Amino acid sequence: MFGLPSIGKLLVLAAILGAVWYGFKMIGRMQQSRDAQNRQNAGGSNGSSTPSKKETDGALDMVQCPACKSYIPPDSKCHCGAQG
Repeated sequence: MFGLPSIGKLLVLAAILGAVWYGFKMIGRMQQSRDAQNRQNAGGSNGSSTPSKKETDGALDMVQCPACKSYIPPDSKCHCGAQG
């Protein structure tokens, strides 16, 4: 009832399995390179082993301008002209 498949059918099956295998490997490599590029763009590879909180989340400490009460980065001038 179930005889041995022909050599041609076995070769086609092997080719399909190989294409699927290498396709998944290629997708995995693309995801790894995309993740590495995202880490590099985000500043994740700066050489220090223990990055500070400021480096990991990209947040800045802000100070309130005494003249106009808006928040600005420290050691910078406000748009109103007062020193922060």
